[in-house]
Amino acid sequence: MRISIYPLLLLSLLAAFRVLLYLNKRSDMPAVSYVRVQKEQSLLEKRIYALYPSPHADLLLGMTIGSETIKNQKIFYQNLISTNTVHVVVVSGYNVALLIDLLCRFMPNALERRREVLLVLVVSLYAILCGLQPPVVRASLMGYISSVSRARGRPVAAIYMLWLTCALMVLVTPANILSLSFWLSALSSFGLVAFESRIKKMLDYITVHEIVTYFSTSFVCQLVVWPLISYKFSRVNLLGPMYNVFILWLVPVCTILGGVALLVSFLPLPFSLVVSFLIYPFFDLFVFLINLLSKVKLFDIGYTLPLIYMLTYYLVVALFAYKNLFVHSSSKRILTT
Repeated sequence: MRISIYPLLLLSLLAAFRVLLYLNKRSDMPAVSYVRVQKEQSLLEKRIYALYPSPHADLLLGMTIGSETIKNQKIFYQNLISTNTVHVVVVSGYNVALLIDLLCRFMPNALERRREVLLVLVVSLYAILCGLQPPVVRASLMGYISSVSRARGRPVAAIYMLWLTCALMVLVTPANILSLSFWLSALSSFGLVAFESRIKKMLDYITVHEIVTYFSTSFVCQLVVWPLISYKFSRVNLLGPMYNVFILWLVPVCTILGGVALLVSFLPLPFSLVVSFLIYPFFDLFVFLINLLSKVKLFDIGYTLPLIYMLTYYLVVALFAYKNLFVHSSSKRILTT
């Protein structure tokens, strides 16, 4: 479905005006919209820690409900940063997309109005449980728009959905403009929308389709986020995309099993303990691979990209994206997840 660009431009101008007002006040107060649901997460954390050791428990909680206890595991967290895989152990838009996909699989008539309401309700509850973090809010809004538009036979181009959701988030909560998670999530989604299909086509001639899918997704995400990571954390790993290929297949497995672990943790201890024995090996494999890959220090470079270079890089990326999305036929591509 074609969308008039003028309302989006007006919305973007309003969001920019709100950001200017926010920055002018120089407020250090956290965004009211993103208050974490401390009690519910604390209850879940206690049950998970009773069943799993650390860092496995921290990994499970981070991948499912966005708990930041993984940062308390100093060595393992540094290994995640050094391998450029820290983004896969926090709640992101991928979790919402995975939840929507699972719900649609179990609801064959998910495009009916009543099923749409149920979809919105479940995703909203999950977003609240995750503390309404910017990546989850963005993905939830995009999921709502995508589901409703497809249900009415008028699918919306992914780039317009991303533009709309980001503008709305900044308009409602200007503090998002300074949120690292907001930018990492938005940039990753932008990269996938703008470049993934072209990269995938280029690599299809080289290797098998499954490897192409994993590598292209990882490569595109790294392509658009590495300048920000370098600017913020002062390090770059040249083998980051390859490391992500090694562990990316485990992410959906661990995320789904983590959700199962959260649910069964409320059941009697003998039953939940048996289930934990079945789930633990997958998280143990994840921890083992990260620790193993982190031992390769040759391509882990300490480098801080200057701000002017980072902005120039993103300007060039935006120009290539514009050419790819609006000049070539790929501009007709529709978000399917």
